Amino acid sequence: MAASWAEEVQDYQHERRVKVHPDLFKGRTVGYVRGENSKRERSYNPLLGRFLDQHREREQQDFEEKVKKNYLNMARDIQLRKEAPYDLITHERKFEALVPEALDPAKPKELKCPVPDTAVDYNIISNLRFDAHHWAHPQKRPIPKDRVPKARMVPALLHKDFNILTNRYLEHHEEKVERDRELNLLEAAEKMRQQPFNPLSQKFCDARLEERMRACQDALTTEVKLRNEEAQPLSYRGNITNCYDMLSHQVKDPELMEYIKQSEGGRKVRYKTRFRFEEDVRHADVKQEDRVKRMKPLQIAHERFTTEMERGYDILTNQDFGPSRHQASQGETRKVSPHATNKAIANALAEGHRADRRSCGRSVRSGPGQAYRW
Repeated sequence: MAASWAEEVQDYQHERRVKVHPDLFKGRTVGYVRGENSKRERSYNPLLGRFLDQHREREQQDFEEKVKKNYLNMARDIQLRKEAPYDLITHERKFEALVPEALDPAKPKELKCPVPDTAVDYNIISNLRFDAHHWAHPQKRPIPKDRVPKARMVPALLHKDFNILTNRYLEHHEEKVERDRELNLLEAAEKMRQQPFNPLSQKFCDARLEERMRACQDALTTEVKLRNEEAQPLSYRGNITNCYDMLSHQVKDPELMEYIKQSEGGRKVRYKTRFRFEEDVRHADVKQEDRVKRMKPLQIAHERFTTEMERGYDILTNQDFGPSRHQASQGETRKVSPHATNKAIANALAEGHRADRRSCGRSVRSGPGQAYRW
């Protein structure tokens, strides 16, 4: 791989302009001829299992016969090397005709078998070891390995060394009692090491381990508390409980306490301004409602009730208005002369405004439950 961009460009130019592919120097290759393959397929009859050409068939038969003889000879050689040197039925030597010097005891020829004849070291018919029962000469027989039998394990419950009636050992009672006491102590110590926690008292048996565990729990509790405080939003960190203990009434953080007091004072000032503004708006609304209520009767013509007042009673209920029927209608509508001047109209409007202001003041001073009563 090139180390820089310039070397990559040089390699690319050399490959495209100078370098020649080695396949260009090779000769022309023989292509795939379909007719030749079809001709070869037709030269063999798969039903008869032989070639149509007699000369080709004879050559194939000679080749197969040669290969068969070679494999048979190799199998016979392996059989002679692995089996016994004599025939088990006729008890004749197998190598007498092939190797006459095999009968000469002065020149014995040992045939080493690469693979063992059997997987056991005894005769499977007589169940005797090879050094006692084997077809070879006693000096050439394989030496079996001496196998030590496994020790016979006797269950402890079958070994009776304790008398259950006298509750004593049969032999060496004092020494065995001391041994049992030591074993019980060791077993209890091992059980305590494996299970150091007491589920009844919910404590560790070892005081040092209990102290370390309490320290770990305190550290974990403190860590969880600090992480929760860190995860809380900034608005919660200025809570009054963070600087003042509600139970002991002690100030834990005077600076934060003073800051909270200043914040509450500023909040009260803002609330006071808002309340004043809302009160002014409420007075203006009451004044406007009173003004609208007083102006509504002024928009009604006085002649509208003249006929009914002159009649003196209600036509639906037949109720008599009484002698004060004129005073009842005087406060609601006003009779205006058609020849009234502009100055008289202005004086009437001014008088109406003054009455509105007086009624507004009376409504506001009358209390929250009577501001809208007329």
